[in-house]
Amino acid sequence: MTKDYEDLQCLDTEENGEPIGRDSRLWQELRELRENMTTSNHGLGTELHTLSAADSKLWQELRELSKNTTSSNLGLGTELNTLSAAGHSLDGQVKSLESKLQEQTRIMEEERSRFQLHIQRFLADLRTVQCQITELKDNSSKGTCCPPNWTEHSGSCYWTSRVSKSWSDAKQFCQTENSHLVVINSQDEQKFIQHLTIPALMWIGLTDSDGKWKWVDDTDYNKTPKNWGPGQPDDYYGHGLGGGEDCAHLLSDGLWNDDHCSRSSFRLSSTSAAWRVNSRTEPPLPPRASTDPMPAPWGDPGEDPGGWEGLGWGRVESQARAAPFPRALLPLGPRSPLPALLCEAPSSHPCPAGAWASPLMGGRGRSLSVLEIPAPL
Repeated sequence: MTKDYEDLQCLDTEENGEPIGRDSRLWQELRELRENMTTSNHGLGTELHTLSAADSKLWQELRELSKNTTSSNLGLGTELNTLSAAGHSLDGQVKSLESKLQEQTRIMEEERSRFQLHIQRFLADLRTVQCQITELKDNSSKGTCCPPNWTEHSGSCYWTSRVSKSWSDAKQFCQTENSHLVVINSQDEQKFIQHLTIPALMWIGLTDSDGKWKWVDDTDYNKTPKNWGPGQPDDYYGHGLGGGEDCAHLLSDGLWNDDHCSRSSFRLSSTSAAWRVNSRTEPPLPPRASTDPMPAPWGDPGEDPGGWEGLGWGRVESQARAAPFPRALLPLGPRSPLPALLCEAPSSHPCPAGAWASPLMGGRGRSLSVLEIPAPL
């Protein structure tokens, strides 16, 4: 039967009418195609297996990477938390140190203020004792005892500074010396201040920084004499310093003028300050210095050196010579930035020790000359 079936299969013909047998060309092509497909399938299977293995390895690497990343993130998070805690701790320490520093600074300032107060009281007591000793020696009582280089008038002591300062700095300096910028309470005091300061420009203790003129010691401005120069106060804004003019000073003729409080000089003159204190305050002393000798000749008592004005009598020692001269000398002329010698000793006594600077010696326009005044013997 099988043979008959095979014979029947052989009865099939090729396209050209010839029967198809196992040795025919078409049959061979079919076998080759089947072999090629088998080989291709085998290769695809091998590649699929390889890809599957690679995929499995890749997934394993991805899982390891994810695990490592998670572990690293946890480690970084822990370190970040540690650093954050350390930062907060450090910030707390810094704030604590700042607080301690502020407290120590406050304590030191309080101690410094107390120390300065003790010194001021000690100096005041010492001066009082010195005044009492002087009174006992002279067997007299003057009533007001002013420190050396200060000028007494009507129970108060006055001192003029040669240091240029703004109004606020001058006010502060006076306060540190237990004094204040001069307050002019009467025409008599105004005349005395003019006598003391002309032609220097001096700050006085008068300001309208809050829109109303006030004295630094709260004296009622409306109850004191007014000595403004012509057209003053004008609250001028054209100086380019910002704002108006809120602080008062003495002009070269002794009248008042308002100017910007930040100024430390006026024209070619230096702005100084005049102080008024009671007899129990300690003054700053003028610096000692020495440059040019006194102008010569001085002439006879009562005669003024050229360019100077004499206001009294006394005696001083210069570097070059001893000579009688007016007890109060004031330089004349527009280029007079500093007050000259201001000495209020009686004519029978030498002037107090100290160095007093003045320009325009003898009217010859020198930049600066100094008189060295020795202490009384």
